[in-house]
Amino acid sequence: LTDAALAIERSLHIVGATAIEDKLQKGVPETIHSLEEAGIKLWVLTGDKRETAIEIGYSTNVLTPKMHVTEIAEGPEEGVKILIASEFMKLVKQGRLEEYQKSSLVE
Repeated sequence: LTDAALAIERSLHIVGATAIEDKLQKGVPETIHSLEEAGIKLWVLTGDKRETAIEIGYSTNVLTPKMHVTEIAEGPEEGVKILIASEFMKLVKQGRLEEYQKSSLVE
C-alpha cells in the first residue's frame, strides 16, 4: 500500500485542506460540570470564530442546551457594555435573576 501511495502521490497540487479539531485537555468537561453543580457561572472568552467555539463547546459538553449563550462580537467597548447590561436586564425584567443565580444549586 505504501509503495502504491508513493507511486501515485507525486507532483500533486493541494486544492483543499482540512482542519484538526482542538481538543480540550483531559478532565476539562468534567471540571466545568463540577463548577456548574457548585453554582459557579461560567463565562468563556475565545479567539476562535464564534461558530467554531460554539460547535466545540457543544461537542465537548462544555455548553449544554440548558445554558444561555450570549455572543458578543467585536466592537467598541461601549457596545459590549451595553450588550452585557441588556442581557442582565432581560433576566431582571423576566423575573429570572434569582432563578439564574440559583439554577445550578437546585438541580
